[in-house]
This record gives sequence, structure tokens and C-alpha cells, in this order.
Amino acid sequence: MNFSGRTLKIFVMGHTPDSLKSVELANWTGIAFIGKRLHLQQIRNRRELSEPGIYLLLSDRSDSTGPLTQFYVGETDNFLDRIAQHAQSKDWWSNFVVFVSKDQNLTKAHVKFLERELYLLAKASIGTLQIMNSVEPSGTRLPESDVSTMKEFLRNMEFVLETLGLSYFPRTTTARGIQQSITSSAVSVPIAEAPTAEFAMSLPRDIGLLNGRQYAGIMRIGDGTFVLKRGSYIRATPSKSFENQRGYFELWKQITTSDSVQSTSNPELLQIMQDIEFRSPSAAGAIVRAQATDGRSQWKRISDGKPLSECELEEAAQLTQTTASDDGARGTK
Repeated sequence: MNFSGRTLKIFVMGHTPDSLKSVELANWTGIAFIGKRLHLQQIRNRRELSEPGIYLLLSDRSDSTGPLTQFYVGETDNFLDRIAQHAQSKDWWSNFVVFVSKDQNLTKAHVKFLERELYLLAKASIGTLQIMNSVEPSGTRLPESDVSTMKEFLRNMEFVLETLGLSYFPRTTTARGIQQSITSSAVSVPIAEAPTAEFAMSLPRDIGLLNGRQYAGIMRIGDGTFVLKRGSYIRATPSKSFENQRGYFELWKQITTSDSVQSTSNPELLQIMQDIEFRSPSAAGAIVRAQATDGRSQWKRISDGKPLSECELEEAAQLTQTTASDDGARGTK
């Protein structure tokens, strides 16, 4: 099978991996600049950054006290002027990403459209992002041909971000707004009948039972993400100790007060209405149980009840065996 690829050109404007970078994608008119607060002086003479652009302000994950990255999206006619304003008025952000056009073909209407699209993606990322915008961007109406062009521009922006490890937006289709109706019995399928690639975390029996079984959250792992599936149940009341767990408790509050959950006939439970991605199994587990949770020991594979930690060891052992077998086969030729 022949696989096609895409080419990124990354120019590091310094001698360390944290230096200011420009990123270009082959056959794309866009260009991204990725930097930190300390690079503001360095970008002052970048003429292309005085053009219309779309930008993100981000807190540094390594400095974060919790699982959420603070996120702000904006549009501007002149990024150099706007970032100087943000440097004075906002002290929480550490990093910026700005996208402009190499052929100066982005208009004010284009960047306003992109601003709203990115905001809506961020709004769906309730398990990973804390939106710092005080007002939802209004966007703008574009001709059909321009909408198609900007959708493609947006896909390239996402591709650049994900390729560089800046994966802020959800990859699941339901989280991107393709909603499907679900009922209160969405997780009433017998555990033994569920797919083997999924994991369950049961809630205490004293909360109640669903068709004779404990209520549960269901998690799927894939492509480096831990996805709490729509239809999963979570506790509606946090434990007292959980309220002192600043990061995960704030994440739990963000999710339980969002449109992504609904109440149930059981006052002790809420139900997830869309897939929600997390950066760790412990984050997903903390949301289900509303308390600090060791996700790798408490998420159990639905097919056989093994904890996630054992399943990861199994996969590592299988990989080692496969590698040894391949090496042996090559040695006999």
C-alpha cells in the first residue's frame, strides 16, 4: 500500500527547542508563529504579523496546577499591537500561536469566521481546556466559496497544531457537534457484551442499580486520548476531600455545569451527553467518581475485568514478543 504524506517546514529562530518558531505546510498559504512571552521583543519586526490573523493564548501545561490548559482565541488586524495589549492586561498566559497568510489573502471577515470556529472547537474540549474568552465570538457570514476555503484553512491549522504536539481540540465526532440522541439507559448494555477495547468504572451500589447492575462510566482509549463515552454516568455530588483537589475539582465543576451533561431520575447521578476527551485515565476517573481516583488501577477492561495497568503491561509484553519474533525471523534468512 502506498501512503502519501505532508511536509512541514519548521524554522527555529534560536538555538534551543523553546525558541520562537515559524511553521509552514506544503501547498498551504498559511504560516504559523509559535512562541512565548519572552519572544515579544523578537517578533516586533515581523512584518507579516501586522496583517490580519487568528491567534491563541495558552497557559503553560508544565506550570498548570490542574488538568486544564487556559485558552483564549482572538482575531486581529495587527497581531503585534494586539499581543502587546494582552501582555499588559492578561497575566495567565505563557505561550502564543498566531496564524497569518503568506499571500496576505486573509481578510477581517475571514479571521472573524476562524475565531468563532476555533472557539466552538475549544468549547467542546471541556475535558482539556478552560476558555478565558469573556464573550463568545460572533463570527461573520461569508460567501459559500469563502466558507469552503476557510474550512480548509482551519483543517490545516489543526493539522499544524496536532503535528507539533499542541492537540487542544477533540478528535471525536460527537464532541465536534455531531450529536446523536441517547436515552437514560445508554449504559444498560450488559458489561460482558461491551467491546473489549473499552473500560468501565463502577459507582457504589448504594447510589442505586440500573437493570440490576451498578451505574458506570465507560472509557475508550485511542490515539493518545482517554475518552469518557457519551451515556456514561457520573456522581452529581463531590466528596468533601475532592473539593480540596483544586485541579480535578475545577474540571469536574466545569463539566457538570456545562451543556455536556444532563440530570437523571436518580438525584445522585448525572449523565454525559457527548464524548469527552481527557489527558489521563485518572482525570476521567475523577470526573466519574467526583473524588481523587487512581485511574490505572480503577478502570477495568470490560471483557475480563483486568485493570488498565495490567492491560498496559500485557501490551508492552506482546510488543516485546513480536519484536523478538521478527528479529529471529530476520536472523534465519
